[in-house]
Amino acid sequence: MRADGHLHTGLLTELLTYKHISKQPANRRAFLMELQAVLQNEDSVLFVMPLMQNDLLSVIQGPVDSSRARWWIAQVALGIDALHAMGIIHRDIKPENVLLDAHTNIVRITDFNAAFLHPGDAPLETGAVYTREYAGSKPYLAPEIVRRQWYGKMVDWWSLGCMMFDLVSGELLFGDEAQRAKYAKWDAKKEGTSYLRWAADLTRDEEGVLLGLLHLAPNSRFQLAQLQRHRYFVDERGSNVFHVLGEQMHASPGSRSLLIDGHRSFAQRRFLNYSSRAKSGEGARDRYRVERARFLRSIAVSLSDRRRRTVRIPGLCLGPSSGALGLFMTRRPAWFAR
Repeated sequence: MRADGHLHTGLLTELLTYKHISKQPANRRAFLMELQAVLQNEDSVLFVMPLMQNDLLSVIQGPVDSSRARWWIAQVALGIDALHAMGIIHRDIKPENVLLDAHTNIVRITDFNAAFLHPGDAPLETGAVYTREYAGSKPYLAPEIVRRQWYGKMVDWWSLGCMMFDLVSGELLFGDEAQRAKYAKWDAKKEGTSYLRWAADLTRDEEGVLLGLLHLAPNSRFQLAQLQRHRYFVDERGSNVFHVLGEQMHASPGSRSLLIDGHRSFAQRRFLNYSSRAKSGEGARDRYRVERARFLRSIAVSLSDRRRRTVRIPGLCLGPSSGALGLFMTRRPAWFAR
């Protein structure tokens, strides 16, 4: 029953988070997953969301190309900042929870079942603490969560640093508690280098960003403002990727695709074999109905499986203006409305 209660709480938290996100202007939602609809049968609750081809964990097979890593980290940083402005601490930022659209090279943060929602939706303040609940994934937990101290939004910036290390090095930074303890005790002056450069072959700019995000003192960690000014985020063409993303977020739909296009090849070279979105129309609607019915009949997830499974049905469209949709399914709690 305890496991069931945890799952039910996570589902409710996720639904409330998507409700908060839906109230935001489009430019604030750009790098956050959105909920299009909720379907259900007797056993399952299904979240209908934009179809994304992959998560970032699947592309970490050694160090990721620096241009792609820079582009993705900037987008996740903007997504984290948007969540904090809504009064939300994600608490589980990691590669598995960042989904990639290979067609546009855009990433979106997902999986809000561990999130903390501040009452009243007020923006989270730097230095303020809100909870001491232990939540998240061990390799990405900030020290204050591990020590079960009171904490605030800065835990998400620590997790971003851990995820960035994954991307630029191809390795986990904190695979066990011994590595975490060694990082906390490391004396850079005595050792002649930082722990990060000792652990991986990093550039000076990569090291600088990581040291800022992974500061042991929460209030000294980098946030969006510091990242936007860091030279790591200036690409090979001399453009600050945050400026490019800012123009994209405020552009009209037609010009937005042109701004993305300059960065599109980073992802497309790896994902050329993914199926393209289906053409819209009544035929697509019929296929959606058939596939949804088949899906509802054939798939169930045990309550003991607390990881949501992502079900991708290529080529689904709901109408002329919509992109492909994915179905994200979890077990239907008994209290969920019929």
